[in-house]
Amino acid sequence: MRVVLLMTAGHLAAGHLVASAARIRNLQGIAELDAKYYPNYVRPDVRFDRAIRRYLHPTDSILDAGAGRGEKFRYDYKTWVERVVGVDLEEGVLANPNLDEAYVADLAHLPFDDATFDLVFSRCVLEHVEDPVSVFEELRRVLRPNGHLIFRVPSRFHYVSIAARLTPLRFHRWFNAHRGFGAQRSIESTTAPRSAISPPQPATTFESWSSSR
Repeated sequence: MRVVLLMTAGHLAAGHLVASAARIRNLQGIAELDAKYYPNYVRPDVRFDRAIRRYLHPTDSILDAGAGRGEKFRYDYKTWVERVVGVDLEEGVLANPNLDEAYVADLAHLPFDDATFDLVFSRCVLEHVEDPVSVFEELRRVLRPNGHLIFRVPSRFHYVSIAARLTPLRFHRWFNAHRGFGAQRSIESTTAPRSAISPPQPATTFESWSSSR
């Protein structure tokens, strides 16, 4: 099993975080901050998508672990592989348009046979699970020999992670409402051709191998 971890690193200086409430209301979100201060910055989801596409093959069965409704991470992998399956605890996964099959299930107790998938990927989910060891063991169980596990998690030192630990939930709701993360916000697709995606920039990628499978 090969594991590829994409960990988002901090990329805004502290001085850039100081803004009035009025200014925050004029922004369309963090993407606009990035575009203003880092015009050549490549969004983490674009780098994540690039890492996944590197290992896709037409005969593959792949699993989106923690797929959700599919609104925050749009992709067209159904046109690249044989089967795309998604799992999530929330029933919204059943309406996920990215998937061929959807299941409501716990990542620590997946409803699949051993060695079912060629690739498993997970976006900003594994940092929330209660028992990471059980989840990783289960993901490994459903992976075929020489399969790939690709996941994205935030760095604990990223400015968003630090701010989240220091602020109450009511502030998160207020801030998200004013930075354009409401229900009407359009979601950008990450299905750009590989040639149009720049190499990863401000992130740390770890790759490791397990010889037991």
